[in-house]
Amino acid sequence: MPLEDLEEVLFLGSDGPAESRRTREWARRVLAALPEREGEVLRLRFLKGYSAAEVGQALGLTAGNVRVIQVRALRRAASMGLGPPNDGNGDEEEHDG
Repeated sequence: MPLEDLEEVLFLGSDGPAESRRTREWARRVLAALPEREGEVLRLRFLKGYSAAEVGQALGLTAGNVRVIQVRALRRAASMGLGPPNDGNGDEEEHDG
């Protein structure tokens, strides 16, 4: 299944199409900003649902090495300042009154 088709399935839910589009674009920005190997590990682990062992087989790494790369990638992504799509836009909650 092409990545774009998989993303459509993953980002469907109760959110509207605009929110799904923002989430997809945010995920693409984060993955594109990572070094290639880190981005590929996250794609396989989270978008394709592979286990660490399966990712290791696909990339010629041990499962332990995949887990280390995954943690580093997630830490790097968190430190990039590319917050979630609604982060800081002020329209997440509206209160009457």
